Amino acid sequence: PGGPAAALGFEWHAFRALDPETATTLWPERHPYAELAALRDADPIAFAAEYQNDPRDDAAAIFPFELTQRALEAGSDLTFVDGYRPRSDEVVVLGFDPAVSESSSADFAVAIVVAYNLGTGARRVLTMRRHRGLDLAAQVALVRRLCVDYGVLLGIVEQNGTQRWLVEELARYTETTARISGWTTGRERMDLANGIPGLKLQLLKNLWMVPCGDAASRALARAWQDELGAFGWRDGRLEGIGEHDDLVLASWFVELAIATVLHLLGAIETEEIVTAEDLGIERYGISPDLD
Repeated sequence: PGGPAAALGFEWHAFRALDPETATTLWPERHPYAELAALRDADPIAFAAEYQNDPRDDAAAIFPFELTQRALEAGSDLTFVDGYRPRSDEVVVLGFDPAVSESSSADFAVAIVVAYNLGTGARRVLTMRRHRGLDLAAQVALVRRLCVDYGVLLGIVEQNGTQRWLVEELARYTETTARISGWTTGRERMDLANGIPGLKLQLLKNLWMVPCGDAASRALARAWQDELGAFGWRDGRLEGIGEHDDLVLASWFVELAIATVLHLLGAIETEEIVTAEDLGIERYGISPDLD
């Protein structure tokens, strides 16, 4: 509303067909909630543009559709597994973004478990868990169960503010006390090499395999792709412009866990220099004489 439209004597409003926070739709008699939710889960990116009035500029995205689609294609024949035992050339790592509130309208608690191949660097997603409404005990139980079922060597859990309670609680149990580390997120999330943009380097190298071989894995794979596609720079800050960014943060924590494991194993011999150009961020000169 306002601007040139108001000057011409009319105004406009943008409406979303689906409100996931209240589980309602704009026109329930024609498009009930279950129908639109199924369309969203099948293809979140197209749904955002066609039903939510939320078109995404894929060319300007940090994680464009074409890039994340490679990870889905690599996992097209894979599905989530109920448990796993790593091979001798693998380690299993976990990234967990906890939910601060157990409210039904709060953020999701998201866990991503990945088998990392020490020789090739491949990251095969073994499972993704995305739950809303979990209380403290349920989130603790989830992380403990994942560590046992998948043989997790190291996990990174966000511990900003009130989330610190989760790491402190997990330290009480033998299956998680030496395996789970807390991470306080701050400005380093914008770092080109070690922050969220660094995840793009691994995607460019085709090192991520995200299962989408059945309906359950495909729904979460599409949600992962959608959240990454909506992640970018706004007002000098790196953040998600979509409804959620929990899957993005959990993916970053997976990368932090891998880097920690490699450091502990002494496998990092040199530091990698990452430039903005490596990530597809255009460089601008500050004057005609300075480039």
